[in-house]
Amino acid sequence: MNVSRRAFVKTAASTTALAALAAAPALADEAPAPEAAESDTLLPNAENLAFHKSVPCEPAFVAEPIPDASIVENIDVDVVVCGAGMAGACAAASCAQNGLSVVVLERGEVCASRGSEVGAINDRAHEAAGVYIDPEEFVNDAMFTSHYRADRKIWKKYATRSGEAMNWAIDTSEATPQSECGAFSVSGRNTVFSGVTTWCSGVRVQGGTRSFVEMMLNNAINNGAEVLYETPACQLVREDGGRVCGVIAKTEAGYVKYNAAKGVVLATGGYDNNWDYLSQSIRPRDLAAYAWVNPTKTEAGDGHLMGKAIGAAEDDLPHVLMIDPGGDVNGNRGGTLLAFPRVNLNGERFVNESISLEFVANAAMYQPGARDYVLLAGDLLASFDIMKGPVPLICSSPCQVTSLPSPKFARFGAFGQFICVTFMKCLPKRGLRFWLNQN
Repeated sequence: MNVSRRAFVKTAASTTALAALAAAPALADEAPAPEAAESDTLLPNAENLAFHKSVPCEPAFVAEPIPDASIVENIDVDVVVCGAGMAGACAAASCAQNGLSVVVLERGEVCASRGSEVGAINDRAHEAAGVYIDPEEFVNDAMFTSHYRADRKIWKKYATRSGEAMNWAIDTSEATPQSECGAFSVSGRNTVFSGVTTWCSGVRVQGGTRSFVEMMLNNAINNGAEVLYETPACQLVREDGGRVCGVIAKTEAGYVKYNAAKGVVLATGGYDNNWDYLSQSIRPRDLAAYAWVNPTKTEAGDGHLMGKAIGAAEDDLPHVLMIDPGGDVNGNRGGTLLAFPRVNLNGERFVNESISLEFVANAAMYQPGARDYVLLAGDLLASFDIMKGPVPLICSSPCQVTSLPSPKFARFGAFGQFICVTFMKCLPKRGLRFWLNQN
């Protein structure tokens, strides 16, 4: 589906936790041996693609019913939010603002966040930038892109309500003394390249999405919510096999049951760090990601497992993998998800890099070895700041290449082994820019 450049604000009424997984290229002659090349996948691995497992994390989910005798404490609240990421933080803030007692259960040591933008359309930030997105055209494009294998009602709700949610987020930031979000802004325009519409649906948060999530959690706390870290939800509680009425969490003291009078929000993210779940849910070609750059390493699919254990429905298999093609061989976050030139292992350009990221990612996965190279030139840090705003950058293997054919392109840096030095030395003598124009 054309999900645009970023995920959108989730409110308590409509909360969905999404996984952002990564596929990234590396030097063919320096790449580490794959950790797995297994055939035990949902679909046959006919091309014998190499798999590189993400950082493993055992699920906190407990399959067998936890007896009352194992519960060390019962706590009554209105709402239990499982997960302190974008979705969970927004849900907690919204519920607390409306006078509900809220507890947030987060498995990790800190809140979960990544990126610098929040997705929404026709909010105040878009209006200030003079950008308008026709909701009907937006929904029609989403349905066409997904071959109508999507729920139009959900897309329509996003198209018609995400602006309202974004405005609420901006107001919440302004009303939170601890907020470090800074300005909410929109840059760019809706564009069409190679028949693909890339919607300008991202709202940049000056302080980054971590500041956004922290702001929401602080707002929730200011309104009486409690946020507990290293306290994973591990089992849902039901009333005589009926409605969900609570959550059992794992604490240092033992199991604690939170009785939820109003409801439970599952916002635990995806299942990036659960290889068994991954390999049985998505296509082998998508599993061939070279690096998994989701900085949250605790996404073991706990929410999925808890939900399915009580009979919740799940999307038909195989699942669509949301691939962020921006990591290096060490799984570090990079700026290479931007529109830099890309080539496959044969040195061929294969996609218009300016189209929406999910299309670029899919194109990369269909190249030899299911990966590509990203070519970067010049002062990388300054370039990223100009194009994207300040973002955390980690060079895992920086180097300088000084033997390129043209002095104009002599200053290159290898960002996380994205640049194949040997390949770059083989470029036509007229230089990189000429070569790119011809390919």
